[in-house]
Amino acid sequence: MKFRVLLWLLSSLGATQAFSAEDRPILTACGHHDYAPWNWLQGDRIVGVCAEAAQQLFGTLGFDVDLTYVGPWKRCQQMVSSGEVDLNICSFKNPERETYSHFSHTPMASNENALFVNKAGGLEYEKPASLDGKLIGLVRGVSLGGFFDHYLLENSHVIRGENYYRLFSMLFLE
Repeated sequence: MKFRVLLWLLSSLGATQAFSAEDRPILTACGHHDYAPWNWLQGDRIVGVCAEAAQQLFGTLGFDVDLTYVGPWKRCQQMVSSGEVDLNICSFKNPERETYSHFSHTPMASNENALFVNKAGGLEYEKPASLDGKLIGLVRGVSLGGFFDHYLLENSHVIRGENYYRLFSMLFLE
């Protein structure tokens, strides 16, 4: 609902509409709390490249962006889905998120992911099938893209952790 209101505002006011500092509409935004340099939590705010880009882009359209931390990444996704938050900054596009979000046609950047394994496990990754039947740890709410998310869900055992530190500590226990 908020997104429709935002579109209506943009189309009715025009992109060049100027607001006084006290009259500028505020968009609420959330982002991943532990994904530097893109986003991270600093004090009670999300900061980083994506936060700055969102503030600059919407600032030129006459909006302020509130990046007060609303909770971990999974909660951010839920709040965007329910309409409690207007913008989800720097989110990977996947089929689930496309049901409640609109994505720019041009990605802001590309992002590579890394696979960490316990040496004692002896896993050598060559292709997605190398992970069949394996226990895979991901941070709650993180997507690796539609294909890979679906593949892991169908062919491995995915567990979700609060943050990367928890996942690494679980890896050492393997």
